Amino acid sequence: MAHVVSASRRDPAPALGRGLRLLRHLESRGASSLERLAADQAWPKSSVARLLTSLEQAGVIRRDPVTRRYHALVRLAALASEEERLDAAWRPVAHALAQEVGHTVELHRFDGRGLHMIDRCEPESAIVSARARIGFVRDLDELDALTQLVLALGLARPRWPRVRFWAWIGGRKLACSMARVARQVAAAARDLGAVDLGINPHGVRRYAAPVFQRPGELAAIVAVAQVCPPQAGRADPGIVHRVRQAAAAISRAVQASTL
Repeated sequence: MAHVVSASRRDPAPALGRGLRLLRHLESRGASSLERLAADQAWPKSSVARLLTSLEQAGVIRRDPVTRRYHALVRLAALASEEERLDAAWRPVAHALAQEVGHTVELHRFDGRGLHMIDRCEPESAIVSARARIGFVRDLDELDALTQLVLALGLARPRWPRVRFWAWIGGRKLACSMARVARQVAAAARDLGAVDLGINPHGVRRYAAPVFQRPGELAAIVAVAQVCPPQAGRADPGIVHRVRQAAAAISRAVQASTL
């Protein structure tokens, strides 16, 4: 798709833009002379000569001493941002997962310090009551499924928040001993997944699994927010399995897009 730039908008780096334009021209159309380039771009020959000298000094083009034509030595490729690659990989998987389990599916981005929700997907034919909204930043003092994975895969022990961890257990907000925190974190690292220890006051239990930008590098967490009746018992092993599968599929797609 062509990008139209208003004539009233000033280019903050015109020489850079023109140099990239020459490089793209040489890459797409092959070797060309100074005169041909100046004519094709409708620029003064002296300006094109200065740009070509700069590009040659930068090592991205070369002038053949015999033919006196310029050749591109590199290729330009548009790279999507990490978040764009994550979004492209997440959407089809999240839609399928939400329809299959009948609950909200969330994507929480890990920025090296904490988590913030960047997207969610609702099932088409179910009533949901998950309260977290896009942009929500999670506190890492609640030892829910998301925090367990951040502590296990995102933050080394010296970087853990200096807080007293707690969790919703049996309908009550209870403090967690460091021994319990260590057990939950070890299990999350081993299983590449985690489940809330109990159901929160909104009647939601989350199941979570990690997405890796590169092997071992936590990029995000996929979570299913299951709406539970007050008498709900153990976690659903089917959701545990599916959220792990979904996160693994997103990880593969993200990593493949960076190759």
